[in-house]
Amino acid sequence: MAWLHYFSLINLIFCVCASGQSLRQTVASRPFRIGTAVDVSRLGDLTYRNLIRNEFNQVQPENELKWMVLRPSAATYTFTKFDSLVDFATANGMSLRGHVLIGESGYPSWLTTGNFSQAQLREILRQHISTVVGRYSGRIYAWDVVNEAFDGAGQLKATQWLSHPGIGGAGTQYIETAFRMAHEADPNALLFYNDTNAETLNAQSDAIYRMALDFKQRGVPIHGIGLQMHLDLNGIDIRSLEQNIARFAALGLQVQITELDVRLPVPVGAAPTLSQLSLQADIYAIVAQSCLRSPACTAVQTWGVTDRYSWIPDFFPGTSAALPFDSNYAAKPAYYSLRRALEPSAQLLMRGALRDNASFAVAPISAGQILVLFVNTQATGSSASTPISGFYPTRWQGVEVHFDGIPAPILAVHRDCVVMAAPYGIESKASVPAVVRVNGQASNVVEVEIRAASPGLFTAAGNGTGTVLAHSSDGRLIDRSNPARAGDLVTLYGTGIGRLPGSSAAAVASSPAPQAQFPVSATILGSSAEVQWAGALSGAIVGTSKIVIRVPASLPGGEHPLQLRIGSVSSQAGVTLPVR
Repeated sequence: MAWLHYFSLINLIFCVCASGQSLRQTVASRPFRIGTAVDVSRLGDLTYRNLIRNEFNQVQPENELKWMVLRPSAATYTFTKFDSLVDFATANGMSLRGHVLIGESGYPSWLTTGNFSQAQLREILRQHISTVVGRYSGRIYAWDVVNEAFDGAGQLKATQWLSHPGIGGAGTQYIETAFRMAHEADPNALLFYNDTNAETLNAQSDAIYRMALDFKQRGVPIHGIGLQMHLDLNGIDIRSLEQNIARFAALGLQVQITELDVRLPVPVGAAPTLSQLSLQADIYAIVAQSCLRSPACTAVQTWGVTDRYSWIPDFFPGTSAALPFDSNYAAKPAYYSLRRALEPSAQLLMRGALRDNASFAVAPISAGQILVLFVNTQATGSSASTPISGFYPTRWQGVEVHFDGIPAPILAVHRDCVVMAAPYGIESKASVPAVVRVNGQASNVVEVEIRAASPGLFTAAGNGTGTVLAHSSDGRLIDRSNPARAGDLVTLYGTGIGRLPGSSAAAVASSPAPQAQFPVSATILGSSAEVQWAGALSGAIVGTSKIVIRVPASLPGGEHPLQLRIGSVSSQAGVTLPVR
């Protein structure tokens, strides 16, 4: 759904618990790895070195195992740099990943211009994998065997291993060969395929899934999939990410987030805005929580620690500040949100996860407005609440949501969201703190902006866009096959029209229902549509609005844009009314 494609988060305020725990300490009681990629040449920087040791229980080299660094000539291996990382990890009780045996690039010229035959190239690869994996047998628990073999269309990229001249066989056979060679060199190591831009359901991840399925069915020794996750502020489709993780998990594979960073659209040295840092923090946290929701997702690893030593500005000019610590080693909001997300049974409340239940817009809220909050409720199913003596409960299935200490009426609890009404009593504030509690476990606190009214219209598709949810004067549902008639009265349904006089936000609206206290206007195709009545919908919680309008008699046939307006605030764009 559209509301999961990215988080448009503005001015998020994190109120994190000053526990003093590191990331490593936060996950210490669980078989979960929080890791980082290390620039081994920087380990002489004691601040850098100590930060890695204190915060992470897993490390991986950025470049020291790539062919160009490790094997400058056919007969020479330079293990010294990587050995120093092995010693560092061993001394500090850290797990060690190996990256990478076959990559898209990073090869020395002796290999790329050597004019080797297929048989010769295959033997070079066998010797390389046998030597490198064998040397670290028992010390490297997991290897990225092959990295970035597929393009965005799901096609195999042309490489020397596949076709220049290749090592024999078609399609993914060269990948299979590498996995079998690695398994032979260390039968106890976990073997991963690793790729970028394959985090969600798309042509590239589909191709990787088909390969993994084929390998599993034929007994090829593959144990996991690495999802790189080099992200920007557009974020990620969380539902698609979780579905992707789930399908690999169903094959019996581990999934690891291997190269997480979130770059900001600011040049090196420029200060990011609070809004940018807040959104970055949200993305770090939601990725971590998506991983933790699946037992098959066993690690989250950042690609670097500090902005001081980051690859981002060189590869993405005009961007920077992608990591949890800034260039002066100060923890950023991303660090605190990541730590919070890793806490056992963490409930992470984010401004972008709180949305109007009609429009799914992230916007200031108003008293009585029907809202949906996307959060892990730990519920096993879906459960609608039941009004008691005409009022909806403020606790349901162990879930409570408070705005400025005022409990919100709960309409329904699902596994990954709560539907509620914003309580009365917040309307006089410019903003209020919000917190969710699940079985007594409180989330962090975020500040939510308040306005007098924030209208949204329900749509027939239930996603906030397209044909409006409406009935004609004779009670028929309006759609393209049954359009409204010019000059007719039409009933619309929405929320966010403000506090209604003489009512409670938790109350079921009686008949006659309370009317809106603010003037409501409507336009269809830019033409004014007379509002005959606006207020609560009888029989529903008072925040559910009923708006009766008259379609302008002069309106031509067609599907026309429709909007409500209260003061200077309009309902969402993209809503239409079919008219004949």
